[in-house]
Amino acid sequence: MITIARMVKSVANSTGMKPRFERMIFVAELSISSGLFMKGSPMSSLVRNSRWIPLLLVSSAAACVPQASDAPSAAAEAAPVAPVASAIEALAEVRADAEALVIDEAVRHGRGLTFAPCADDPELECGQLQVPVDYARPRGQRLQLATVRAPATGPRRQGMIFVNPGGPGASGVDFVTFAKPLFAALRESFDIVSFDPRGTARSSPVDCDVALPAPPLSDTLDATAAYLDEVGRRYAAACGAQYAGLATAVGTNNVARDMDVFREALGEREFNYLGYSYGTILGASYATLFPGRVRAMVLDGNAPPAWFADYLVELDAEGSAGAEAALRRIDQLCRAAADCPLRTEGVVTVFDRVVERLNRNPVPAEGGVISGLSVTYQVFGAMYNEPFGWPYITRLLARVDGGDTRGLPAFPQEDGPSAVFPGTFAILCSDATTRRGGLDYLPSQNAANATYSRFGGINFGIAPALCSAWPRPPVAPLTSLRTRGSIVLIGNDFDPATPMTWSRNMAAALGPKARLVRYQGGGHTIYGSGSACVDGAVEGYFRRLTSPALGLTCPALPLAFSATARLASTPRMSEIVQQVTPKAPVLPGRR
Repeated sequence: MITIARMVKSVANSTGMKPRFERMIFVAELSISSGLFMKGSPMSSLVRNSRWIPLLLVSSAAACVPQASDAPSAAAEAAPVAPVASAIEALAEVRADAEALVIDEAVRHGRGLTFAPCADDPELECGQLQVPVDYARPRGQRLQLATVRAPATGPRRQGMIFVNPGGPGASGVDFVTFAKPLFAALRESFDIVSFDPRGTARSSPVDCDVALPAPPLSDTLDATAAYLDEVGRRYAAACGAQYAGLATAVGTNNVARDMDVFREALGEREFNYLGYSYGTILGASYATLFPGRVRAMVLDGNAPPAWFADYLVELDAEGSAGAEAALRRIDQLCRAAADCPLRTEGVVTVFDRVVERLNRNPVPAEGGVISGLSVTYQVFGAMYNEPFGWPYITRLLARVDGGDTRGLPAFPQEDGPSAVFPGTFAILCSDATTRRGGLDYLPSQNAANATYSRFGGINFGIAPALCSAWPRPPVAPLTSLRTRGSIVLIGNDFDPATPMTWSRNMAAALGPKARLVRYQGGGHTIYGSGSACVDGAVEGYFRRLTSPALGLTCPALPLAFSATARLASTPRMSEIVQQVTPKAPVLPGRR
């Protein structure tokens, strides 16, 4: 800290900015306290490389230069310096400049990007992108990411849009492949591009095979906590042994850096982005690290801005509450519709009845048994797709209530000696700071699961256990937007996975440049799922940079509950988002 302070003072004196020295020192102190140059962070590699230090210092100095229009009054000159707000802004500029230097270094020492027709769909182009495993060592070990591009179809190309379906850990290559028809309007002006994020799918998946401890002999708090704490220790050890440094290098900040390497490799000056679900965290992270690159950004179905904090217990509880609200909304709509098969008894009543009955008398099936958990998972997945999934739920429950369990997933009756956890959890643990033992978090988690008993734990219920012994890589939390223009956020009133409150909280966290669009219906995410109001606002924004009207509210789509009223099976974006999201194993007594 003393060394950095001396360097900053030298720059201040040499640039005639001695009166602003207090602000620059605060920037240096904030840089240290925020982890900007801490060991293991990408910027630490620049500090070790002395040729970058003058650039970083000049950047921090320039960020502190007062503008001509900011000439202080005599009273202001006499008042004590209050550098906090301007210093935080200066730190953001230093961080952005430093991140850009890291990306330049990574691109310089990587191989170029080449595309060829994809084997499964020659209209699409597939390739490999080379990125550093560790951005703190941009010249070190490299990693290959599977990439995809759907070229623009119109005569006036405006650039590219990077798309991400969420997860964490969902395949971008599969997403573009499956959702290609739904991107037709955007492809008139843009290439649609993506990749499988590091640690997932075709990009060196960090799927950790964990030898599980013996299940607890009782369901007491102490026994359950001891079991889950041991699962967490074994998970961290298994991932480290099987994937070494890659396991802790798959966090969202690094994926955002990979996206900027991709942008650079594509020869694009500006970055357009469309992210769903967890993809909203990835987009906001990119905007935090590279605000000057962003041309347009749409974040649909927002995760909470506290994603990078100690928030895993709340993350699951609030998501479970969203699922409960969605089920009750289906119940309301069904009771008001003449063609709903559960109009008289109601969706919630029948759901509870079939879950209780199957838990009491599971049905043997290939791969295990069909139990109440089978119904819960089937209904939760169908809630992602409002136009088709919600009516399907009413017909499914009516059928199961009559004794027909065909099509429901089976779960093993006894747990095996091991489980494979997808890269989803390595990403989640590398982002969140939750590191608690079971005796700490289980009382809160159990209370939330009891409150939202139908879906408690279904989102990330096992995450606090898996992350309890995970190392803590440095992360850059989300900050208020410093992009040139506005970005668009979308939230659904009855989203079962990312409740509307998260979109409102994200808009507040990102500041006045975030423009929130509200959809009055349900389903998980909405662009590309049938709302002309939402689709028109998004497509106009990408093409013309015209922000949606302030407070834009789009009406819910009408639902048809009867089987004969079902429309042709047109794919919806929300359905594909759910389809490409990795599935996690279920542990004893936990979802």
